Amino acid sequence: NAAGESAGAGRPAPTARPGKVFRTRIPWRFREAVRTPQYPVIVAAMTSILFCAVTMNTWAVTHMVTLGVSATVAAGALSALSLVNALSRFLGGVAASRIDPKWLLISALVAEIVSMLSLARADNLVAIALFAVTEGYASGMCYFATIMLLVNYYGTRENAEILGTLNLITTLAMLGPVLGGFVGDTFGGFAPVFQGIALVVLVILVITARMQPPRHPETE
Repeated sequence: NAAGESAGAGRPAPTARPGKVFRTRIPWRFREAVRTPQYPVIVAAMTSILFCAVTMNTWAVTHMVTLGVSATVAAGALSALSLVNALSRFLGGVAASRIDPKWLLISALVAEIVSMLSLARADNLVAIALFAVTEGYASGMCYFATIMLLVNYYGTRENAEILGTLNLITTLAMLGPVLGGFVGDTFGGFAPVFQGIALVVLVILVITARMQPPRHPETE
């Protein structure tokens, strides 16, 4: 047993490569899961995407109208966004058995950055279309990928508590419209709002890319 423990201690941390889906073999307790560094990273990713979504839903039309875009075109972009959102969740379900959800989450964060930067300059149809497609993909794929990551990393033993805590923490994203309105008033426009959000998401993207699957205490 001592030799086995020594050998286990020398094993490298598990990794999740694009072509390999990591799934825990040991169901985690809620207290064990939330104490891992991976959990707050996943929560931060979901919160950032939700922050973008609620802020965008509140101010995007107003922002585009101030850039000279008609309200009809702006509203049409949000409708197209909803369609892409649904399609991205379907694609996530198809790809989840072949691509680790971590990489699906990373793709969503990249799309969110593109979306926010496109929205900041959405005064033409190309930028508006790019915003609608990338934002729809980001919000749909992120929601799917974070749930799959939590299931794959921590199992289903106490998944209700793990997911419930994530949903509770992500309510912080509801501050987005208020902060967006404050920044918009301060700078005289909403472009800095969306550019600032893109910078925050970039930081979370870098952290997420470096994330490895958690090691259960029983394996150490």
